[in-house]
Amino acid sequence: MTDTSLIETVSKLEGLPAWEPLIGPCGITLEFGSKLNIFKGLESGDFSLWAQCEIKVSGHGKLRYPRCYPVKEDQELLDPFIITPAIMKAAVDEKDNSLRLLLHEDVLLSVYPAENEDDGCWLLFDHTQTYTRTYIVTRREIRIETATV
Repeated sequence: MTDTSLIETVSKLEGLPAWEPLIGPCGITLEFGSKLNIFKGLESGDFSLWAQCEIKVSGHGKLRYPRCYPVKEDQELLDPFIITPAIMKAAVDEKDNSLRLLLHEDVLLSVYPAENEDDGCWLLFDHTQTYTRTYIVTRREIRIETATV
């Protein structure tokens, strides 16, 4: 069962811009909302997604990006699909805790967590409070951590 606070937080992504997708050795990150200076010049959005698991981008009737793990060489391929002025729809599939973001009229980003954290999870950071709330999501569980910024 999906945590209701996660569902509520994910729904807050609707209407926010998605920007700064970055593929690194530990997965892909994506920022949402206003730009914030959260730590020593590091920019982040109101919300940050860090996917360390399988992602898929589908659009225009085709699977555009099916990867178990995003790789740096695919950055230019993904950018046009992922960067958007406003998330149209955001939800969590309660069957497997996967994240679904409708980025454009016909472009869907799906993030599929593994059974446990070691095999792949996704994290959502909420920077809109005086503390950062982090949701760590696997197929079986959702853990919530907080930290003062």
